[in-house]
Amino acid sequence: MRIAAFGASLGVTLLLLTIVSTPLAAEPSRGDAPDVQADDPQVAPSIETVAYLFRGEPQHWLAAAESLGAAELLQAYRPENSGGENVFLRGDIEGFPYVVFLEFCDPACKRVSFNLHVDEPDLDAEAINRWNFERRTAGVIENDNGVLLWKFEQVTEAPPTLLGAHVMFKILLEAHQNLHGDAITEAAHSLVDAQGLRSPPHLLGINLLKMGDPETALAFLRAKGPAELNSADPAWPMIIAEIDGVRTFIAFYGCGSALTAPECSTLAFVTILKSPCGPIGADRVAQLNQRTRYGGLVIDPADPDEVILGLDWVVAGGVHRQMADGYFGLWRSLLRQHRAIAEGSLCG
Repeated sequence: MRIAAFGASLGVTLLLLTIVSTPLAAEPSRGDAPDVQADDPQVAPSIETVAYLFRGEPQHWLAAAESLGAAELLQAYRPENSGGENVFLRGDIEGFPYVVFLEFCDPACKRVSFNLHVDEPDLDAEAINRWNFERRTAGVIENDNGVLLWKFEQVTEAPPTLLGAHVMFKILLEAHQNLHGDAITEAAHSLVDAQGLRSPPHLLGINLLKMGDPETALAFLRAKGPAELNSADPAWPMIIAEIDGVRTFIAFYGCGSALTAPECSTLAFVTILKSPCGPIGADRVAQLNQRTRYGGLVIDPADPDEVILGLDWVVAGGVHRQMADGYFGLWRSLLRQHRAIAEGSLCG
């Protein structure tokens, strides 16, 4: 299985543009964001960093979107017992629209989902799988209305750094470029690189883990279980860890970027689920992707018995310890959610 061929932007969820939200199985708490300035005696100073944090309220996401072009906040609603409002933000990149779904905003938003329309109406499940694999993303899905969307989701229970929010929009631009061609986003890329996000920092975050540094990530994972750094290619560092008995590859992306150097901007948790009864088929994988939040599945065309499960996490600028623990727990919940593939429960 070609792990290097399956890279960042693995976020996959149910439909957004039809304004439907799917609950996450065993998802992290929706409580208030933690005090990111609190001292954490478990964190060694050598792996800490200090950075400005992105405030993360709807109007700040709007200000960030306006650095790319026209943008507006749409309707807001408060789901029962949600602890905050859900808000839709609509923006435009060089004439092509996108939507950002902000969840549990009180006032900062604890979930964010970036969405692009895919103008390829004739793609079936097999073609979507090939599309995702070739573009190193499991982000393209077909929703219940037959609309193709690219999706990238992040949990922002604790506020991301300003740099982290910047990287999320860069990932949106890269996906747009992948879907619609190089020339369309060249000006937008230049604009973001030159001006950054038009949102003031929220507060100074200290004791943030430098998870974009492979050695820091390795120390964090070793505290959870067996893990080793595979440094055969310094440009593409990777950690191999055992999580709940499942071999997991943690790949690092954005390592050569002037924006985040010397650290990497994004981690991708990836594992291979081998079906004991042969291929489960692209149609079944597409159905599973529609019900999966914050991660995605894709079949390796070179070995259709293998289903690749992945989860992306933007770590640019550093992350609070609570979010590191939260994403580790989120990955474990995805492993539990999809272990039926390897156990053969989907056979027949």
